Formats: sequence, structure tokens, C-alpha cells
Amino acid sequence: MDYKLNHLAKEVRCEEVGIPDLPDIKFGHLENGMLVFNATAYLKTLDREEDYRTFSRAMRFWIEQLASGYGLNTSELFYANPNGEELYNETMVYLLLMYTDPSIVSYFNDIIDDVMTNGIAFSDSFILSLAQSRLPDDVKQGLIQNDKRKNRGV
Repeated sequence: MDYKLNHLAKEVRCEEVGIPDLPDIKFGHLENGMLVFNATAYLKTLDREEDYRTFSRAMRFWIEQLASGYGLNTSELFYANPNGEELYNETMVYLLLMYTDPSIVSYFNDIIDDVMTNGIAFSDSFILSLAQSRLPDDVKQGLIQNDKRKNRGV
């Protein structure tokens, strides 16, 4: 049996980038304040056209676990805008990423390992943005030159 797809009367616009490393996933809010993301638009960026049934059938076990863990009813996870675009509850975002790119599980595992062993983890883009905003230009230039030498085998 498939999960319920809630058809919205008014379009919910998803325009917010909630995950800087993944700017193609855009978020918005339902009238009740629930955060959702536009799964249809994201899947289009990957040249994939699938509906929530395909995703939810493949990821059913994990959907059930997340819904239970967050105290959500599974009938509150999937929505459709009047234009047909499907919006998923925010809790589904990392499941959709694993579904569309199974190799990302290794990355998630590394992040979890960093948190469990070091107490903290940062994405590569966050570290880069910190370095760009804090390091003086001469230090950044030195890093670039050093990287170029390494790539040439010098």
C-alpha cells in the first residue's frame, strides 16, 4: 500500500536553499508551518522523473523509521502542488539523497564518524567558506601555489 499524497489547494513555493552544499534542493513552508522541499524539481536537476510512489516503495523501511523517530504520521510526509510538483516533508531529504545517489552513504558515514570520534563535523564547503573569509590573501595564494606544485609532481 502506498503512502497518502496530500493534494494542496494553494501552491507552495519552494525557493529557500536549506542545505548550502545542495543548492538544487529548495525548501518552503506549508500553511501549517511544516517545512517541505520540492522533490520533483530536485529530481529534474538529475534528469530523473519519478513520483513519490517509486521512492517510498524503495525506501519504505527507512521512511517508517524516520516517521516513528520524529513522531510523524506517514500521511503527513508527501504533498502535491496544484501544478503536480511533489513536495516531501523535510525529514525525507537525506533519504532522497541516498536513494538518488547510493554512494553518498559513504560520505554520510564519514560525517557520522567525525561526530562520534571528534564531537563535531563540518562539510567541505563550510570549511572552504571559513578559509576564504578568514585567511589573508597571501596565505590563500600560497595554498594555491602549493597545490599546483603537488599536481605537477614537483
